[in-house]
Amino acid sequence: MKTRSVAVMIAFLLAAGATLGVFLYVRGVKHNNATSAANMTTVIVSKQDIPAGTKLDSLISSGAFTTLQVPNDAVISGSVTDLSQLQGQTTSTFILTGEQIATARLQGSTAETGGALGIPNGYEAVSVSLEAQRTVNAVPQAGDHVVVYATLAQTSAPAVGAKSGPETVIVVPDVEVLANPAGAGIVTLALKPQDASKVILAQTQGDVYLSLLPPNANGTQQPAIRLGDLGKGSK
Repeated sequence: MKTRSVAVMIAFLLAAGATLGVFLYVRGVKHNNATSAANMTTVIVSKQDIPAGTKLDSLISSGAFTTLQVPNDAVISGSVTDLSQLQGQTTSTFILTGEQIATARLQGSTAETGGALGIPNGYEAVSVSLEAQRTVNAVPQAGDHVVVYATLAQTSAPAVGAKSGPETVIVVPDVEVLANPAGAGIVTLALKPQDASKVILAQTQGDVYLSLLPPNANGTQQPAIRLGDLGKGSK
């Protein structure tokens, strides 16, 4: 009889411990979710590309907009957070699928469009259209830094003593990303005027790739790589 009582007591204690464990786990999950939610902001994004000069009321009625949770420190200046901000409005510039919509992109706004992108002084914003494999699977976000590479074919007779054939070069070794809307395939970069010209020429004449730099790392210029260099060891 005592054995049975002890067994019942042990079973009770085990059940009570399991219940307490589940309770503590659920409470921890709720706490973490609440903390995460406090660090996020809900913004309005478009489900489709919207040209400049588009009246938005009909798009609102057709469900062309949705919400997106973004970290508080990634919310752009003047970001639209409620559909009511778009009612009766017309776009003044192009809006991409999935990107945050700044009020500066609406007609009649007194905000500066360049300010919404956060373009540094002395720089220009240039957008490049690239497939996912050329942009680290679209991972880079606003504020990240990337290296711009380009593979270029031989377009003219090489100089005396120079090697012919295609080559991969670093066009710009360190570039800040201003925007990279999810699923849009278009990355906007902050470039000095001369570097902007290089990137535009590179995309016109060759294949452009972006590599993502680690946080707080600086990109460095490297020599061009040609077919004959593929079998050589890395320095």
